[in-house]
Amino acid sequence: MTDSADWLGLTSEERTIVTMRIALSEELDRIRKEKHLSQSELAKLLGTKQSGVSRIISNPSTTTLDALIRALLA
Repeated sequence: MTDSADWLGLTSEERTIVTMRIALSEELDRIRKEKHLSQSELAKLLGTKQSGVSRIISNPSTTTLDALIRALLA
């Protein structure tokens, strides 16, 4: 049985990056909820729009690691 990374032909480095992006976006969403912030409130803190926060959380593959780390440090 193959997983999606095999099907997509990802290298081990690419798999690691995907895993990191997912983990960081999940952590960002966990912290947001822990602080009782809406996506709109978090967006204000990050200087972006609510739709940008939604995209980061729901589709981290489109977000750079740098942007995820900056969001976590904001």
